Amino acid sequence: MTDTLSSSRISAVIVNYNSGAYAMECIKSLLQQNIGDLEIIIVDNASQDGSVSLFRSTFGEQVIVIESQENLGFGRANNLAASVANGDWLLLINPDAILVQDNAILTLVAYLVENEKIGIVGPEIHEPSKSKHVLPRKKYPSEGRLKYTSKLKALPGNYA
Repeated sequence: MTDTLSSSRISAVIVNYNSGAYAMECIKSLLQQNIGDLEIIIVDNASQDGSVSLFRSTFGEQVIVIESQENLGFGRANNLAASVANGDWLLLINPDAILVQDNAILTLVAYLVENEKIGIVGPEIHEPSKSKHVLPRKKYPSEGRLKYTSKLKALPGNYA
């Protein structure tokens, strides 16, 4: 493992809306990762399932919980978390995702470190309930609608 990887801080962001039971398993899988410095940020989109209390009572200071009084939606909630994240790398993870390998995040970060022209990566996704494996896409489905903003300047590579 390179110095860059071992000294990197990862900020994992979970957007939650009434999916507390799923998010609990997701958080547990994040905490099992072989990462020295992991920050877990949960944005709760005004859930009514007791998620916020559950996160705080179970994980305490291991997670940062941002409570929204309204459902911000996925994009705005991720942007809110990113604005407070302290990591060198940002991981957006759905609350129903579980990392099955304890080096999954470091594998993704290592790929980014080794390929400086790449600014975003995704893992292979296993959906056991559907007996399905989904490989990452090379192009984001709505990339034609992605608008350039000054916040994208910090990303490696060029905006086309």
